[in-house]
Amino acid sequence: MKAIFGAIKLGRFGMGRFVKFIVLVFWLVFWASIYCTQASEEILEIRPGDVILISLNCSVCPLIENETDSPYSHSGIIVQKESGVVMVAQALGRGVHHVPLDQFLSTIRPEGVAHIFRTRELDQLYHRNPEAFKNFEQDLWKTYQEQFLGLPFDPYFLWENSDTEKRERLYCSEFVAKLLNHSLHREIRPVPMDFSRNFAAWSRLFRGAVPQGKPGLAPSDFSKNRLLFFVNAL
Repeated sequence: MKAIFGAIKLGRFGMGRFVKFIVLVFWLVFWASIYCTQASEEILEIRPGDVILISLNCSVCPLIENETDSPYSHSGIIVQKESGVVMVAQALGRGVHHVPLDQFLSTIRPEGVAHIFRTRELDQLYHRNPEAFKNFEQDLWKTYQEQFLGLPFDPYFLWENSDTEKRERLYCSEFVAKLLNHSLHREIRPVPMDFSRNFAAWSRLFRGAVPQGKPGLAPSDFSKNRLLFFVNAL
């Protein structure tokens, strides 16, 4: 009988240790999942001022991507309305306007990409001074509405170009950079554009007036600029 009770006691002691082990594993998994979820949310977080580079589905887009040796043929910028709704502002087609994020992403070609890039300056502001970043969000939307919304699209890819009504024409990357530069201490500057890889095709497109060597920005230039860093793919 003593041997039997001894075995029962020993069994109960072993079961208790087993239960404690299970509880410990549960809490470790629970807190690990919380940490991973928070990390994922931080990675996937989209903020006003973020630049989105995509493979746009358009007739000239393969030429842009081939010329720049990149998957990017269009760019947009995240803005936030006063109501808190997130939109993507862009210069395309009918001019400078904004659309919901899902509508912007729906214009990507099959097997295309959508990558988020962020300026280091605004990322530091976000972490060091959240209140100042809130002010930036409001100023970005206000500046966009008052100075950029409705401006005509520039199909000639010229950094300084106006229409007959003296309104500034803007193409996608030019618009994104100029809007951001209103808030940045270190501005995103244009670089000499190179169309030499497909010069004959560009010459036909621009009817001989290729802006070779003139200042400008391609969508891929954001990905190469040290003032920005890659955040995530959408």
